[in-house]
Amino acid sequence: MSASPPNPPIVHSPRQAVRDAVGSELKGLGHPTSLYPKERDDCIEALVKSPDSILVIDWAYGSAHVNAVLSAIKGHFLVETRPIFLIIEELVDDVVATGAEYGVSQIHAGPIARESIRECLGALFQEASMTKALRSSLISVADARARKDFTLASRLLEELHAQQPDEERIALELAESLIVEGNFDRALEVLVPFAAQEPPNVRAMHLLGRANLGMGRHDDAIELLTRAKIINPHNVDRLVDLGNAFFRTNKIDAAMENFQEAKALEPASKAATVGQSKCLLMTGDVNEALALMKTVSGPREMASIFNTAAVLAIRVGTFEKGMSLYRSAIGALGKNEQVLSRLHFNMGLGYRRWGKLDKALACFGKSLELDGGFEKAARQKRLTETALGGESAADKHDEIFAEEDLGARPGSAKIAMPKDDELFEDD
Repeated sequence: MSASPPNPPIVHSPRQAVRDAVGSELKGLGHPTSLYPKERDDCIEALVKSPDSILVIDWAYGSAHVNAVLSAIKGHFLVETRPIFLIIEELVDDVVATGAEYGVSQIHAGPIARESIRECLGALFQEASMTKALRSSLISVADARARKDFTLASRLLEELHAQQPDEERIALELAESLIVEGNFDRALEVLVPFAAQEPPNVRAMHLLGRANLGMGRHDDAIELLTRAKIINPHNVDRLVDLGNAFFRTNKIDAAMENFQEAKALEPASKAATVGQSKCLLMTGDVNEALALMKTVSGPREMASIFNTAAVLAIRVGTFEKGMSLYRSAIGALGKNEQVLSRLHFNMGLGYRRWGKLDKALACFGKSLELDGGFEKAARQKRLTETALGGESAADKHDEIFAEEDLGARPGSAKIAMPKDDELFEDD
């Protein structure tokens, strides 16, 4: 009997013949009880509850469905910890790309032959036994990420990476953690060898694109993410990242296209909805953007979405559009005094960048009126009063805006990417 993980295997297939064949072979391998969820959400729930269970999944559900399930295994802060067996009637390029994307261990293509199924399952259980210690370590990493202890997650992964520098799974999880922390330089060191493989590792390429995005290297990010998208066009996170890269280069139509593709694959994707909202704000469709935002966001998050669009408008020199977006946000979100204080503060930073110091001063004053304890607004008010009083502040002008800016600036390797579910990064 083959060594195996303790939790029951999970078999996700719409075909009765597959379920019967796999179930029979699992029983022969010593697994009388397996789980057979037919619906996607039921399968995802079972996977989340059993991080140590092997997964047998049938491509008959379609590429988008399979990608959604495999993506859900990883989750936002989780890691890939289980052996995966994928069954398909006829091998196609999408399967190879998906297998590489999510670390699929075994692929069976062709008729449902019991002997082939048995061999694949035996190899899967052997892998489960051989990688038990590694998977246990990765589950510890997942637990640390779930607690938002990213420092611990990175430390655990650095230790594993030092022990096994050629282990792809460890390297990619380490890079993911480093990117979340904003340590992009170290992430590049880890990723480049894997992204340079032939054929390229699609997840390494995606993460390399994300690291470049965080460093403000938007053109490089777009190139990498586009290449990864060609290999596997059904990764929702990748489509959102590519949309954000296009958004930051003010290519709003291309950004919207990718956000819409992500939304078509995963209608409940909050990140895709937020991305669409930002694009609508940039094209002047404020009411439509507001309606969309309200489906996924509260006042603080909505203010952050407005702010992201306004900052982009200011960066590309369309100052009036940026100020108009801030005024729209203030009008739409008008009761939370702390939110309003931060909006006026950032509007003041925009006016400073524009060179309209009298209006900047009024905004900083209004910010303090709404929140008397907001030290950054008080400091900016003092600096602006000094500038208006005749002392030269020309050399400080851009520095001030950069210091208080919201999100990664082009060329900045130390500022994490702005998060749409937070109000302002400086808050």
